[in-house]
Amino acid sequence: MANNLSYLMLEHPHYRDEIRLLNLYNAEFQTMAVEYQHLTTQIQALDESQPCDKLRRYQSRHQALNQTIQSMLVKHALAAKL
Repeated sequence: MANNLSYLMLEHPHYRDEIRLLNLYNAEFQTMAVEYQHLTTQIQALDESQPCDKLRRYQSRHQALNQTIQSMLVKHALAAKL
C-alpha cells in the first residue's frame, strides 16, 4: 500500500491527506493507485529496445490515470473545505 501511495504523493504533494483518506475508504481509488504504480514501474523499466508504440500506450494511460486521480483529489479537497 505505501509503495503505491508514494508515487502519488510525489506527483501530488499538496494532496497527501486526501490520498491517504481516499486510499482508506475508496476501492476505486485503491485500484487506480495500484495501476498508477504499476504503469510508472513499467514506463521506467522500458528501454530503447522496446517498441515505441508500447511506451506511448503506457504513457497515454499513465497520463489519463493521473488526470483522473488528480480530479478525484481536487473534488475531495474541495468537499472537505465546504
